[in-house]
Amino acid sequence: MIDKAVSVIIPAYNAEKYINETVRSVLEYKGEDLEVIVVDDGSTDLTLSICKEIEDSRIRIISINNSGVSVARNVGIMNANGKYCMFLDADDVLLKNTWLEIMSDKPDMDYDFLIFAYQIADEKLNTLRRIYPFDELCITKEKIYRAFATSTNMNYCWGKIYRTAFLKDNDISFLVGLKIGEDILFQMALLQHNPHIKYINKELVAYRQIDTSVMHCFSIGLFDNLVNDLQLRKNCLRRINCTEFDYALMYSDECRNLLSYVKKASKTVSKETIVKILKTEEIDEIITKTRVKCLNLSMGVVVILLRLKMYDFVLMILRKM
Repeated sequence: MIDKAVSVIIPAYNAEKYINETVRSVLEYKGEDLEVIVVDDGSTDLTLSICKEIEDSRIRIISINNSGVSVARNVGIMNANGKYCMFLDADDVLLKNTWLEIMSDKPDMDYDFLIFAYQIADEKLNTLRRIYPFDELCITKEKIYRAFATSTNMNYCWGKIYRTAFLKDNDISFLVGLKIGEDILFQMALLQHNPHIKYINKELVAYRQIDTSVMHCFSIGLFDNLVNDLQLRKNCLRRINCTEFDYALMYSDECRNLLSYVKKASKTVSKETIVKILKTEEIDEIITKTRVKCLNLSMGVVVILLRLKMYDFVLMILRKM
């Protein structure tokens, strides 16, 4: 049954601090052709109670046992009644002009995959960065694959809108059990079915960057995720007519992530463990193939020191960066 224009799917786990603000940012749109699907992923805090207190007939709350964000998003897709669906994390918000941009051409909505710009904000939603994934309105699959491979700006499933029937008819869903990369794989699966793509070069969502989020909490397993991410990016480049410069951008971006992880690891993990990880074949590939000139001065120095196996100096510099 398709009787709504857009279904906004919000997976929520222990999101009591932000969920009210997130949901209400969606409800700024007053039309009845909207539905908000909050999938409570077994929260143990007040997330579910807060959602139930929001009085609006357009909200649907689905409770599941704690199963992870991929399962929660898939449940949202299965239950979506909107012609289109979009994903929003439980601590992010839609910006004021979002619905004006999305609904202004509602009679002519004929795309399968809509991409738009976004903001990265701090915990209080002060803008830190403005991200425009593309510099032109005409977007092709090749440009999207290149964006996946060479930066993290397109790696998220939010910041986009998907035709619900396109996802369901082509059996496109999130892979369960991954800690990183599920968003890219979801979008790669979508691209394989040749969607009609549209890009809006305006910021419509604010991504709240907080240290307690999954992507900013350190665990030793992040290094494995980094290796998996590199393989995903290589797969993206294999699908297009890529250049040496594309590979240079890919390795440079992976190297920035690697140095960020090493910096975080240096606070809680022994030097011996870090060095052992840095000597693995996959991590050494990133260090070896990164173009120093693609990095800023301090990161470039660190990469040179890594190549020289001067690990004490590396850790000392990263702790001060």
